[in-house]
Amino acid sequence: MTKPIRMTAAVVAAVGAMVATGSANTALAETHTVIVGGASPVFMPSDIVISVGDTVHWDWDGGVHDVESGVGGVHDGKFDSGSPTSDTSTTFDVTFDQAFLDANPMVNNEYPYYCSLHFGSGMTGTVTVQTDVPAVSGLGVAGMLLVGLVVGSVMFARRGRAGGCGSV
Repeated sequence: MTKPIRMTAAVVAAVGAMVATGSANTALAETHTVIVGGASPVFMPSDIVISVGDTVHWDWDGGVHDVESGVGGVHDGKFDSGSPTSDTSTTFDVTFDQAFLDANPMVNNEYPYYCSLHFGSGMTGTVTVQTDVPAVSGLGVAGMLLVGLVVGSVMFARRGRAGGCGSV
């Protein structure tokens, strides 16, 4: 009976390591869409909070716009969609993975951005990357799996002993 419990413990340890290192969340990365322009010069939503590994997808809806990282029209070189365009088929993606964060450190992982033509009229936004929260709310899928495996192994161990009870 100890062999299945040891195998379950190995799986629990592996999943626990994935949760601790965040590697489980990489597979759960999300894409967040920000609409660029449209009826007025705005980003919709302008401010978003994402998790490490997520991608922000800017999608042009109208007007002549671009996306540049920085504040007040001063480009900081972290990301840039290129020259302003009115082409509504234009999209621009940035994946905020750990490599990006390491190469482009910002205080509190806050990445401000703006349209170079309209920042003066408020076409600005911020991407905030949370590094201490799982990609899924609460425990995340890997965390829930870990809890399920621990509970399952305890139940298995108890059922496997004479009398149906005892310590693990």
